[in-house]
Amino acid sequence: MSDVLINLVLDKSGSMGGRSLEAATCEGINAFFKEQRELDGKAYLSMTLFDTGFDVRFVGADLSEVPDLGTDGNRYVPSGGTALYDAVVTTIKGTDQWLLNHRDFTGKVVCVINTDGEENSSKSTSIDDVNNLITEKTNQGWEFVFMGVGKAGWTEGQQFTSIPAANYFRSEATASATGASYAGVSRSLSASRVGGAAFSNSNADQVITGDDD
Repeated sequence: MSDVLINLVLDKSGSMGGRSLEAATCEGINAFFKEQRELDGKAYLSMTLFDTGFDVRFVGADLSEVPDLGTDGNRYVPSGGTALYDAVVTTIKGTDQWLLNHRDFTGKVVCVINTDGEENSSKSTSIDDVNNLITEKTNQGWEFVFMGVGKAGWTEGQQFTSIPAANYFRSEATASATGASYAGVSRSLSASRVGGAAFSNSNADQVITGDDD
């Protein structure tokens, strides 16, 4: 059983507040966290939320002590634009520092990037910066997952050429599809932690669908 450091880069731009995505995102992430907490081994969380700017919420926190998303201790209120690239690079650099300070950690490092829209607000980072950094960290053994919600999210995902195709989750922009997407990520991560294999989505070529919301 592998310990894990989950790095979640989570979209909270204004479009995530429509189509019941706000509630579905909280429910999906909380179920994801619950499953990872219940496995043997330690689970840690770094989480950065982004809109027009970004909010570094946790860095290497014990997942068992992280409040559920959408509660007073860990609010989720969508608004603003999409500073995706800045948020990804900030999360990676924060995790790098955490690992330097916790050299006894020998588990998996998995970065989950979620968006339902295209980048439009980053101030200091380009997609080339992001891909170069992801490639560097992949070569060090980190694993990266891209979750694209709706067609704009899928379009943005095409820019992340450094992430393996098997690590993509594409879902429709509905509440049920969003929940199913997070469930798929959690199942894949659980299988990876238990079996020791690399993270992979066996249905990466499919779009996760759900009932209209």
